[in-house]
Amino acid sequence: MRLFRVFIFIAACLSGVSVSGQETDKTATAPTGSSKGGAWGYFGLRGGAHFSEVLFSDTFRPVNMQTSFVYGKQYGAVGKLFLAEHAGIQVEVNYIEKGYKQLLDSGFYTTKMNYLEIPLLMNAYLGKQKTQFFVNMGPYLEIFLNQKDELQGVVKEGEEFYRFDPNVDRTIGYGLRASGGLNRLFTFGLLQLEGGLEVTISDMIFSNRLLSTIPDSSKHLVGFVSLAYMIPIGKKPDTGGQ
Repeated sequence: MRLFRVFIFIAACLSGVSVSGQETDKTATAPTGSSKGGAWGYFGLRGGAHFSEVLFSDTFRPVNMQTSFVYGKQYGAVGKLFLAEHAGIQVEVNYIEKGYKQLLDSGFYTTKMNYLEIPLLMNAYLGKQKTQFFVNMGPYLEIFLNQKDELQGVVKEGEEFYRFDPNVDRTIGYGLRASGGLNRLFTFGLLQLEGGLEVTISDMIFSNRLLSTIPDSSKHLVGFVSLAYMIPIGKKPDTGGQ
């Protein structure tokens, strides 16, 4: 909740800046046409839900374990910057809950992990009216914050069982996101509905590939849906041709 209050404060500050710095032309709301004032865009808040798991594998042997998805939430701040028609970048700072569930013979073991995630995405959209289709793609950085574990049942002898340990394992990772969705422009701002996939390139659990029996590949996989509300920032484009 502390991070959420920070996001609210940042959005309120930038909202005041955008209102004081915008021109009086209220008809130019769509992100299309030529921008004669240089870079322009939107800033706001986003929130969503997702399912995540960790994919374990090993180069030298089969991994004898089963995992399944866990539900999580994500929310944060998002900004879109356009330097040309139909193309720009999208930057986010998100609080995201990831995790995985290991299925055991006599129960399950669940790990829920919280991260600060910072994506930097290339954004492209189609359409010159108030509804547009867009795609995003790019890398993200993730910083581990904390975790919560739950074991129901007993780990039997011979079962493969892996627990994330922040004192040993990697607390900073990176990955790729690919997503798409719809923008809808209103007089009060922009609504963005987005869905996509994320996968980490870095491994979550540290493994000495030659000396350890721990799998040498452990990747977060996330499928998400989110909704964002954004306000205009900077000079609005010339939309006289619409």
